[in-house]
Amino acid sequence: MAHGHYSDIESKCGICLSPYTEPRLLDCFHSFCTPCLEKLDVRKNYLTCPLCRTKISIPEKGVSGLKSYPFNVEPSNSGNEITDICELCSEENFVVAKCLDCRINLCLNCRDYHKKLKTSQNHSIENLKKDRFNEHNKDSLNECEEHRKELTVFCKPCNLLLCSECSEKAHGLHDIQNLTLLIETRKKTLLARTASLKSRISVLGTTTELVKQEENNYYKHLNIVKKDIIAHTSSMKEVFCNTVDVLTNKSLTIIDKI
Repeated sequence: MAHGHYSDIESKCGICLSPYTEPRLLDCFHSFCTPCLEKLDVRKNYLTCPLCRTKISIPEKGVSGLKSYPFNVEPSNSGNEITDICELCSEENFVVAKCLDCRINLCLNCRDYHKKLKTSQNHSIENLKKDRFNEHNKDSLNECEEHRKELTVFCKPCNLLLCSECSEKAHGLHDIQNLTLLIETRKKTLLARTASLKSRISVLGTTTELVKQEENNYYKHLNIVKKDIIAHTSSMKEVFCNTVDVLTNKSLTIIDKI
């Protein structure tokens, strides 16, 4: 068994605050020593993470059944060889990337987990080229993973693509639809909705033009009102000044008579 380089890990166990002893990775992305986890109170096959208080399901094997971390994996035959199955998790997912620091191949989920963990967030991750990834997956995309048969039906309640054998054994009482007919129906629905959206876009364009016209008319009327106010104000000023002049002359005439 090949073990990860513990010298590369700066973090320590969150319980004993010492370097890890057989570290185990929890679903909440926190890792602790195996002896420390075994001392925790387990109730109904669950334990509570000491750091975030998340309830973690315990496998039948107990704490030893949890994922080992950094890792505990079989060595590859060659450093450049493509390994189909993820070397970190036990779900047998297809490899999409490789950690250059840990020298292990990772599936999509483990790659994302690897980037989130404090102990490995600064590691260099090399993603497999899309053409190499597609080469390994193009045949499995249209096949049932369990029976290796073509996916031909869709289970509506479960929202799953199934092969004929899956539909008969596990989904016999469910609402099953033929995949080809379903695709054609969805295409027609999509085209109808697209046409409806296009007509609405045309209506919105017309409405936009009308709004612009109304806006222009509004500003035109606004300018006219401004000019009327200025002209009326000037006229009132002139009348007021003339009235003041007349009253002033009358006052001066009275003073002269006195």
